[in-house]
Amino acid sequence: MPTEALVRVQRFLDSRLVYRLVVVGVVFALGWSLILSYQQRRLTGEQRRLTECVAAYVDAANANQRLRAEIASDERELSTALLAEQNRALHIADPAARLAALQRAFGEYEKGRAFNEGKREGNPIPPPPSQTCG
Repeated sequence: MPTEALVRVQRFLDSRLVYRLVVVGVVFALGWSLILSYQQRRLTGEQRRLTECVAAYVDAANANQRLRAEIASDERELSTALLAEQNRALHIADPAARLAALQRAFGEYEKGRAFNEGKREGNPIPPPPSQTCG
């Protein structure tokens, strides 16, 4: 009895219907894998483009941050120098000489600030990736 059932199963598997179903399944699987491969390649290219854009932003933002930290340090030094010159000027007895020393100190301070402001304007903060990497 079991051999008769096996013969029926074997005949069914050898039939044209099963053959056609297998061929259709293989063709469908091949087509589906080609579609998925194309989509993956397209998405990988887009992801690479976005990654490069964000990396460029990070590099620019990092350079800008280092520049601004340097400017802040320079301005602290300018403020310290201004206060030291003011302190020295307060000990000058001659009012005209005191005024000239204070004007020199404020002039140096303003030159330094203007120079640093030029650095800031020449290196603006880059726009975020949400605005540039779209």
